[in-house]
Amino acid sequence: MAEATVSDKFAQVRGFSVEITSNGAGADVDTAWESVASGVLVIEAPFRTNSPGHKTVGEITLRGAMTASRAALGAWINETVMGKPWKRTVAITPIHLDDVLGETLVFTDCALSAYALPRLTVPDPKAPCPPETATEEVRFTYRDWSVRP
Repeated sequence: MAEATVSDKFAQVRGFSVEITSNGAGADVDTAWESVASGVLVIEAPFRTNSPGHKTVGEITLRGAMTASRAALGAWINETVMGKPWKRTVAITPIHLDDVLGETLVFTDCALSAYALPRLTVPDPKAPCPPETATEEVRFTYRDWSVRP
């Protein structure tokens, strides 16, 4: 069977490895994120102009079940709120279905733009349906990105 007829194998991943690094501190690697998305398409003009132009930043959204092992994310949020140095480097590596790691996307000079704390509920034993899984959402902007093989 030709590979062109097997369409669903091309973008399937088992998960993502997300590494958050701050200046001078170690990295925190988390594989519990369920999705990563970006809604930005930045097209650079191939010609030179004399106008000053404007800088653009992209935005990345991470969603996943809330875990207790996101120390780097918690530190990032706290340091941003306290006015401490808040820029981070975030590396996202897809983990394919056969457990092979994909190319790592490295985002530099990242700044938090939004965080959604999930609603925490205590399950009611008499409820016919279990409560939704607590999902947290983190959005951050980045100044530049590169690919690390």
